[in-house]
Amino acid sequence: MRDLLLTEGFDLDFTATGDLKVGEATQQHKKCLLVAHKGDWRQFPWVGVGIGSYVLDDAFAGVQQEIQKQFELDGLRIESLEVRADGTINEKSGY
Repeated sequence: MRDLLLTEGFDLDFTATGDLKVGEATQQHKKCLLVAHKGDWRQFPWVGVGIGSYVLDDAFAGVQQEIQKQFELDGLRIESLEVRADGTINEKSGY
C-alpha cells in the first residue's frame, strides 16, 4: 500500500527538495499498529496493540490475539503469525 512515509521516529519524511515522501508503507502501517496504544489516535480510539505494555506485563500470552485482531481490522490478510516467548514476532501479512 502506498502512503506518506514516516521516519524511524514517526515524523513525516521529506525529500531533499522538501516534498513529502510517498512510497510502499505496509511495513510502516504494521509498526504503527504494534506500537500505538488504544486511545493514541483520537479519531480511532480502539486502534493499537500497545506492544510495549505486553513486554512489561506477565500477560504476554494475549498479544498474539491482539495483533491478529488489529491487523485484520486494518484490512491486512494474515498468512502466518507467531509470537515467541522471547518476544520476537514472525508474521507474514499484506493488504
